[in-house]
Amino acid sequence: MNCAVGMGSHGRPSIGGRRNTGHGGVGGQTAAATGSWRRRTGVQLHFIMPGRPMQNGYIESFKGNLRDECWNENWFLDLADTRRKICDWKWD
Repeated sequence: MNCAVGMGSHGRPSIGGRRNTGHGGVGGQTAAATGSWRRRTGVQLHFIMPGRPMQNGYIESFKGNLRDECWNENWFLDLADTRRKICDWKWD
């Protein structure tokens, strides 16, 4: 089963979603790479207000389900094992 379905299949989103501006956000090289990708693709970021995660309740719900149903239930051996288990969870 292939979990690598992305922009090639669905096209570029017009809005890259909302981003939390708190301390758990993206930093360093990841932020630079994200900014570079965003400028190349024309995707816009919309920031949520600090301390207001329910402004993006969909992703907060997804993260909770992923944590409870996948991360807390599995022991990951390496990156390939992690990808396989998350893919299995996604299609379960």
